[in-house]
Amino acid sequence: MKPRIEKKVVGEIKNPNHPQKGDSIRVEPIRRLEDVQAIKKILSDNPRDLLLFTILPPRRVKSPLLFKR
Repeated sequence: MKPRIEKKVVGEIKNPNHPQKGDSIRVEPIRRLEDVQAIKKILSDNPRDLLLFTILPPRRVKSPLLFKR
């Protein structure tokens, strides 16, 4: 059994763009090669995220399955 970890909330930051619980959001696919290259540049500091971004789209793997611990 895992020990319970208590999270302390110092200050709650409200994001006006955050959807309400139960809402659905729509996203558009990344269409331009320049956008893909920009995302890869941003992710270059984090090899794990870069690998997932590079490998997952062509493989059509359900990404939430990879994040379960």
